[in-house]
Amino acid sequence: MGTKRYTDAQIMWLRINGYSRVWKNRTEFRTAFNKTFGLSLDTYKFNNLIDYYKIKICSKQSESIFSNEQKQWLIDNAKSGRFKNCKHLTDTYNALFKECRKSGNINSYLSDWGVFLNTKYKESYYSEDMNSWLINNYLSFDSIEDAVKAFNKEFGVDKSWSALVHHCKRIGLKRNSNKFCKGHASPRKRNVGDIVKRQRENWIKVNANGNKDDWIPLRKYVWEQTYGKVPDGYCVVFLTDDYTDTSINNLGLVDRRGTMIMSKLDWWTDNRVITKSGLQWCNLYLTAKDNGVM
Repeated sequence: MGTKRYTDAQIMWLRINGYSRVWKNRTEFRTAFNKTFGLSLDTYKFNNLIDYYKIKICSKQSESIFSNEQKQWLIDNAKSGRFKNCKHLTDTYNALFKECRKSGNINSYLSDWGVFLNTKYKESYYSEDMNSWLINNYLSFDSIEDAVKAFNKEFGVDKSWSALVHHCKRIGLKRNSNKFCKGHASPRKRNVGDIVKRQRENWIKVNANGNKDDWIPLRKYVWEQTYGKVPDGYCVVFLTDDYTDTSINNLGLVDRRGTMIMSKLDWWTDNRVITKSGLQWCNLYLTAKDNGVM
């Protein structure tokens, strides 16, 4: 889609009015947009525009489109940790209430209600047993570092220092001081070569200049140690869903534009061969397109 067709004023209008909750549905929102700027976008083009710029539309029906029973079921089960992803939650909901909702819509409504899917496949997941252990033990340790190590060993996970502290604050556990006892070094002081976990993957410290460029994803570091510097416009990606596996066999190089193609065609898989084939196709396609072959 050509992005130059739309002005900054039009995109800003979409972002601001998308949150206003005055629209009955997306069709009404599209009609108002066309009328305001004298356009005639059909549903297909308007949806592409919305998806491309990631415009969030909050409908005034988002509260009433579900019955109280349905809404409460979604909220309770989204927080339960029982579901692998939103599609799993949606399929169960549809089977129970005899409806045919889409997972994207369910996820959007949950977001409107301030609810986010709690799943053990996410870094933010904490089971009831984990919370109970933290309530009983967290404040008894001499340092936060000891608490993190004990927690990870107890449940076989790899929670980071900051993630655990943030979660403990959410459930009402706050230490009077983050200072460490004698002999304990703050985990925030990292040396070059140290590896930490951020979100879903590991990062490595490569410089000590005191800026954001000191840290890079471990996948990029491993790739550059094997094949040299990543070319401009390209990025290193995982070939499977295991973001902790940074072995060279689980990494691939793709034109950044190719990541959008991969997502659009649903070519991201847990099969290395299939994912790698998709990346190679994207690179060939974009190279041919840039050279006027296609």
